[in-house]
Amino acid sequence: MESSLFVPIGEQEHLKEFFEVMRDNGKKMQAEDMERLFDYITVLQRDLKDAIEEVDYLRDQIEEMQDQTLKAKFENIQWAVHDSMHNAWNQIKGVKEEFTAQIQNAAAVCKRKGVQALDHALDMTHIQEGLSRLEILLSKSEESMSRRQEKVELAAGELHEAKGHLKNVGNIVRGRETESIGEMDRSKGILAKIERSMEFCKNLISGMKQNLLRARAHLVHFQLSARQNEGERVPSAQEIMQELSASANMEFAKQKRTQEVRA
Repeated sequence: MESSLFVPIGEQEHLKEFFEVMRDNGKKMQAEDMERLFDYITVLQRDLKDAIEEVDYLRDQIEEMQDQTLKAKFENIQWAVHDSMHNAWNQIKGVKEEFTAQIQNAAAVCKRKGVQALDHALDMTHIQEGLSRLEILLSKSEESMSRRQEKVELAAGELHEAKGHLKNVGNIVRGRETESIGEMDRSKGILAKIERSMEFCKNLISGMKQNLLRARAHLVHFQLSARQNEGERVPSAQEIMQELSASANMEFAKQKRTQEVRA
C-alpha cells in the first residue's frame, strides 16, 4: 500500500495552506467540510488496508486445512473477498487522488483570480461519483460476506458431524459402543479462526459504510454552501448525515474503531 496516501492533512502543507486561505476569506464552513472529507477518506483507506491484511491472514489459515475439498471451497471464498477488497481499495485511492488534484487546481485558480473564484474552481462531481461507487462496492461486499459466513458455518457443522461419524465407525470396528455426536465447540479449530476472521472483515466493512456516509454528508454540505443564496438556511452536516442514513436504512452508530481479537 502506498504510504503517502496516509499522510495526515496537517503534514500536507499545500492542503493546510489552502484551507487556511479559505478560512481567512469567509469560507470557514467549506474549509471544515473539505478537511473532514479528507480525514474520512483517509480513515476509509486505513480500514480497507486492515481488511486486506485480514484477508491475507485468512489465506494463511486456509493453507493449514487438511481436508482438500473444504480447502478448495474456502480458497474460492478467500479470493472472492480478496478481489472485492482490492476493488474497493482502488476506488478510494482514485477518490483521494481526485480530491488532491481538485484542491491543487482550485489553489492555482484562486491565485490567478482570487478566492471568490473558489466555488467555481472546485468540481466535486467525480469525487461524488467515486464515493457512490464505493458505497455500492461496500454494500455488495457486506452482503457477500454474510452469505459466505453462512457457508463457513454450514461447512463447520458438516465437518464436525463427519468427524463424529468417522469416530463411530472406528468404535464399531473395535467392538465399542458408538457415541452421540455432541455440540460443536465453535471457539476452537481452524474453522473457528476463519469464522472470526470473516466476522472481523464484516465489522470493518460496516464501519466503513458509516464513515462513507459521514464523508458524503460533508461533501453535500460543501456543495449546498457553495450554492447558498442570501438568507437561505443550509442544513448542517449532521442533519444531512441523518438524512443519508435514513435513506440508506442504516442504523447510525457512534463512531468507533473496530478492533480485532484473535484467540
